[in-house]
Amino acid sequence: GGGWVTDFSQIARLKPFAGDAGSRRQFLAVKRAKKEQLADYVRRKEHFRLDPGTIFDIQAKRLHEYKRQLLNGLSILDTYFGIRDGRIREFYPTTYLFGAKAAPGYRRAKGIIKFLHEVAGLVNGDPQVSRKMQVLFVSDYNVSYAEKLIPAADISEQISTAGTEASGT
Repeated sequence: GGGWVTDFSQIARLKPFAGDAGSRRQFLAVKRAKKEQLADYVRRKEHFRLDPGTIFDIQAKRLHEYKRQLLNGLSILDTYFGIRDGRIREFYPTTYLFGAKAAPGYRRAKGIIKFLHEVAGLVNGDPQVSRKMQVLFVSDYNVSYAEKLIPAADISEQISTAGTEASGT
């Protein structure tokens, strides 16, 4: 049932399934299907090819400084340069996806969006690195887009500054 939505302690009832290979296969098949659906949608909407075989690392939320999209972008840059200069030798291919909107007058947030687009251009335009990592800031992010992004996430970035998320969203 859906009781776990309001009583998260009920999630413990899933523990017996963790050891069941059939349940794990079924879960992974659903996750793969959601990733393929997102990849198809992004290909049509953004004209960008996502590889569903990569880790989908997604940060989808309203853009604000305290939500730390800038920090996430800097981390991606550090990984990029680590791969380029050989500091990072083993790296599972990862696709970083951002979905966000900024308030019309919030200039700093708009600067963060521009920065993330520049990071995407750098990473995706580098033939040495783009086989291992991709970055996309989706266009026209809204609830309908979120409904496609969130189920496809292998990693959902929740890195807001401590104490700033009143509802934990």
